[in-house]
Amino acid sequence: MRQEGDFVIVRLTVLVKETAVTDAEAEARRKAEAERLAAEKRAEQERLAEEQRKAEEARLAAEKAEAEKAAQQNTLADTPSETKITTDYHLSLRANLLRWATLTPDLGLEWRICPSWGIAVNGSWTSWSWSDKDHRYALWEVAPEVRYYMGEKKAWYLGAMFKAGQFNYKLSETGKQGDLMGGGITAGYQLRLNKALDLDFNLGLGYLNADFEKYEVIDGVRVRRGNETKLVWSHQCRCDIGMEVILIRRNRV
Repeated sequence: MRQEGDFVIVRLTVLVKETAVTDAEAEARRKAEAERLAAEKRAEQERLAEEQRKAEEARLAAEKAEAEKAAQQNTLADTPSETKITTDYHLSLRANLLRWATLTPDLGLEWRICPSWGIAVNGSWTSWSWSDKDHRYALWEVAPEVRYYMGEKKAWYLGAMFKAGQFNYKLSETGKQGDLMGGGITAGYQLRLNKALDLDFNLGLGYLNADFEKYEVIDGVRVRRGNETKLVWSHQCRCDIGMEVILIRRNRV
């Protein structure tokens, strides 16, 4: 410091540069921190948006699959039953319409254990007499059968059958009473009418053995006239037009 006259000159040195540098660095750090926080926030928002998008896509895919499944089930339900392949297992009640037409009640059951194989059994029974019991028509018969169904619709079939029973016929002066037994090969076709009704056309060829006695009725007393046995080969052992009513159905999954 120096004195010149009445004036005093004071020189001060202020370190401005270092303070300015420090403020710039702090500002840069604040700016960088703000940018980092903003980047993290954007990343979090993008992650949440991606998760939301994937969840929405999964929901839409599940709804589409459910709709397609329902549409397929409706299509199968609406398809006429006679044009679909049989893929079910069912138990049905059978009736031979030709037997009923001759006043011979006939009923049976068929169990379709799979689309290609079925097990059936029919039973018949009747007992009629007229002209003061001088004429008689009586019969009982049981006929089991195994069937193999063929074709795309599983409507045609081949089978093997056996039957046994007893009969008592007296349509003229001489009556015949005895046992019968036979069997053979069957073939047929099932015509689907709706979901619960079928028409069954069946024809069988084979053999029939009848062991019987002949008799006459004289003054109300049956008089035996001898025994006879007949064995007939290549015999038309069956001719049916049947009606089937499906009682139980289980669809194959």
